[in-house]
Amino acid sequence: LSVNVSGDVGTSSNALNTQVDQLTLTATGDVWMSEVDALVLNGVTASNKQVSLVVGGALSDTASTQVQSSGLSVNVSGDVGTSSNALNTQVATLALTVSGDAFVQELDAVSIVGLISGSGASASKTISVTAGNNLSLDAQVSGLVQSSELITQDGSLSINQAMTTSNQMLLSAGRDGVNDTGVSADVMVNANVSSTKDVMILANDQLNLAANKTLYSDTLVSLLARKDLSMAATSQITTGSGVVELKTMIGNLALSKVNAGMGEVQVQALAGEVTNALTDKTQANIV
Repeated sequence: LSVNVSGDVGTSSNALNTQVDQLTLTATGDVWMSEVDALVLNGVTASNKQVSLVVGGALSDTASTQVQSSGLSVNVSGDVGTSSNALNTQVATLALTVSGDAFVQELDAVSIVGLISGSGASASKTISVTAGNNLSLDAQVSGLVQSSELITQDGSLSINQAMTTSNQMLLSAGRDGVNDTGVSADVMVNANVSSTKDVMILANDQLNLAANKTLYSDTLVSLLARKDLSMAATSQITTGSGVVELKTMIGNLALSKVNAGMGEVQVQALAGEVTNALTDKTQANIV
């Protein structure tokens, strides 16, 4: 199906219903579409508008195409993209509801305003969103399983809403190790993050844990910053008798409260200092 429309496609209350294999779409207005089965995108363009897709099977695209719009909302009864061919986007906001695995590659910066592992989710599901520039999580996340990744290639990562999962979690800024463009690759944890499995956070520049926020894992909390790693005075890291690893490569490490129960704590500032971030200096940093 090829569609070229000067205006909207469907409405929020009456989406355009299709049963096609492939879709090429250009519209000057908002887009609401509902596909019965699986769908392959050959290019969707609705510049500065909203695109909403409900898909009854898997959603994928051809390797060189993108979804270009102001906002993208997808509700998919199957997988979104694959590990070798992610769904390519160029959008400002992303809302994702999926019952299968999901792999999304954003060209620029993106705000995640919805992230739900829907009905039918099982322990085999992986959620991976990679952004070329800044990425912010602006919606609460719960219930994800197996593996979740939020990654920037050359930009900062902001966790602004709570993440509560039962999966292995990777939060990474500057995975490509490219920082000569002047774009910072910081990680700002501004909300609680909790998982029953490993939580790994990597920052090519600074890594900051905000006041009154907690990082928790049953098994492992691993934080690595190339520059400074800073815990606010009232922040804390805890594990259920697991391992806590805190490390900086060329920066300082400001340590607040760490509680590993009967587990192990490793603190390293390879070329900097470890300082006490607690307001009350008589309290123990590590318990």
